[in-house]
Amino acid sequence: EFVWGGVVESLVPVMMEDSHPPVRASAISAIAMVPHTIPGASACVEHVWASAKPGDPSDMPLRGASLRALGVLAHEEPYKHDAQVLIRMAGALDLCSRDPSLQVRMRAACSLASLCENTTIVDEGRRSEYVRHHAGLTLLRLSELSLRLMSDNDKVRVYGTRALGNLCHPSEYVTFVSASTSEAAAYQLCGRVESELCRFIDSPSYSVKVRWNACHAAGLLLSNPLASSPTPPWGKRLIGALERTGTEAENFKVRIQATRSIRYAPQRSVHVQQGSTEGEDAEALVARWRGMIGAAMGEVPGLDSSQYKYKGTLRAEQRLCVLTLTSFLLPSDFKALPSLEESLGVCECLRHASDAAQADPPLLSRAAR
Repeated sequence: EFVWGGVVESLVPVMMEDSHPPVRASAISAIAMVPHTIPGASACVEHVWASAKPGDPSDMPLRGASLRALGVLAHEEPYKHDAQVLIRMAGALDLCSRDPSLQVRMRAACSLASLCENTTIVDEGRRSEYVRHHAGLTLLRLSELSLRLMSDNDKVRVYGTRALGNLCHPSEYVTFVSASTSEAAAYQLCGRVESELCRFIDSPSYSVKVRWNACHAAGLLLSNPLASSPTPPWGKRLIGALERTGTEAENFKVRIQATRSIRYAPQRSVHVQQGSTEGEDAEALVARWRGMIGAAMGEVPGLDSSQYKYKGTLRAEQRLCVLTLTSFLLPSDFKALPSLEESLGVCECLRHASDAAQADPPLLSRAAR
């Protein structure tokens, strides 16, 4: 405490008065590490707020450090449990996301992804309708901000995509956004989210990091209980995009994450929705299951020396995906028995998949049933 007290009382004030932005940026970075119990720590944080706003282009290092500090403080006591502080952070990140400097926008997007991992705003919204309304407005604002960042440079797009996945993961997402706008507007927003993620997942024109994060975000959305509801805000389009990418993407890391994200869907209802399309959905699920078996047991297309080290991981993920999809199948899904050759391939694939899933007894139990 003696050392931190000296930093707060003597070092930070002097450094913040320096005429060189990099020196002030170092002071901001130090403020983010000061324990909140140190006298004067909260006053120092005001320097972060003052610096985290658009301004002189020469102050870019200072703004970048301030935005980085906000991302750190979003997970530190006492700020991480204060919804008002987090809402204030969202406003600062929104302003800096429009900065002409790519580095500032990238830092704002990175801190936004960190902020969206914090569920305090959602937790507070569960407690009263008044707070729920304001939580919904904040979620809506952060969603629009994430979607805007996803149309920026690839270096910014990576973090915007990650932020969107973190943001839409809580099961109350649609409920809160509906409370602040309307149910129709909330579902329209969810449709935009799904379309943007599918575009990133499907298109080989985006970088590996962007597509990997889009696949990861899709998995978070599929694990949301809303995806299993009778009127899901997203689901089948995401699974279709992940299935195509999981078998066709040139980069194996993207292929692995796409296959892994398919497994995040917790129930059959994510794949097969009741109603007029139930029969078609069931046929698509069986086709997906057989296609994944073929991918897991056949030759690996696109394999070269640079990606050979990922072959084992890809095989394991494909076999675990087969096991997951097997647990969703019903006897009525099979209108005709597969050929003997295909039956043997299925048995061989499930044997390998069972070996890969020894660490997941619930999955093995569901597949066995």
